[in-house]
Amino acid sequence: MNIIILNIAEKIKSRRKELNMSQDELARRAQLSRIYVNKLENARLENITVMNLLRIAEVLKIQIWDFFIPNVNYNLHKYSPKSNFNNNYDLFKKSKCKK
Repeated sequence: MNIIILNIAEKIKSRRKELNMSQDELARRAQLSRIYVNKLENARLENITVMNLLRIAEVLKIQIWDFFIPNVNYNLHKYSPKSNFNNNYDLFKKSKCKK
């Protein structure tokens, strides 16, 4: 699993909850299925279109680039196999430490 996908998943879920919005409501307003939103929030989709991200961002009242700003507060263990998680997260930590 890609760390960018994990970040997008957590941003969508946390922002939706901040707005007290259900997955059904987000899906309806973004013209997507609830199943799609659920899979997206649980990082079970790897091919996310820019158009769908734009729709979701508009409904959540955020900019599309907000999805790509790293968030270190998420629980990565629940999303991906441990070996892939460790590789992605180690790369992420190293890139943050160099700055």
